Amino acid sequence: MTHGTPFFIQLRREIAQRGGIFNAHLHLDRSGTLEETQALIGDEGMSHLSLTKKHGLIPLIHASDVYDVSSLGRRVGYFLDLMEQAGTTRADTLVDVTADRVGLTALQKFLELKHERRDRFDLRLGAYTPMGFMDAEPERWEVFAEGARLGDFIASLPERDDQALYPDCIGFAENCRRMLRLSHELGKPAHIHVDQKNDPAEDHTEIVIGLIDELGRGGSRLDQDPPRPRRGRGRQRARTARLSEPIRSGKAPGSDQSYPYRSKSRA
Repeated sequence: MTHGTPFFIQLRREIAQRGGIFNAHLHLDRSGTLEETQALIGDEGMSHLSLTKKHGLIPLIHASDVYDVSSLGRRVGYFLDLMEQAGTTRADTLVDVTADRVGLTALQKFLELKHERRDRFDLRLGAYTPMGFMDAEPERWEVFAEGARLGDFIASLPERDDQALYPDCIGFAENCRRMLRLSHELGKPAHIHVDQKNDPAEDHTEIVIGLIDELGRGGSRLDQDPPRPRRGRGRQRARTARLSEPIRSGKAPGSDQSYPYRSKSRA
């Protein structure tokens, strides 16, 4: 396939006229690590791994040399160059901020890359942990909150705290509450991963919407478990509702700032 056809020539022209490509959700710190990941899992293919097994690989990847700062900088720089060549002018990427050897080192390297390219590329960074939170290990939250203050937005994986899968973690709803409160406190947008199993019975999107709605009405019920959404047609209407509608119309309690939350599915 050639990119020199009239279609692609016009496509590139139209994209350039609109300011370039915006890649809205990335995990650039893990770009270029497929070979190392395959070596960790052996003959078991990536496409057949469950979410819990994929989550379990992250500490092993962090412990490998791909998260050495020099290696990280080379990998990410290479893929940023490719994105620029493709016409990308803005990219929002999550960066692991975890209470293992990675700590803030990956985010600090990304901040350097962001500064180096600031005149030609809008790189926005979100603190993120794929390893969950435990009250027995407060350093997990502490390092994440520190990273959140350095980044442009924050990102969460509440399924990693689901006590049905991880009984020692804080729970799905509590993860969402902490993230929403932190997002409100810092005045920064939030990316929230939900409903990633391709299971029609999943209702995590509705739970997040319910928690946001409670916060928008003053947060009087934010410390309670949200009701499970009803099945059937009502749930389908909730699934198709625009998350931004009940948020943009209101302000944060005691603040002049609007709620800048974003829900992100299957990323």
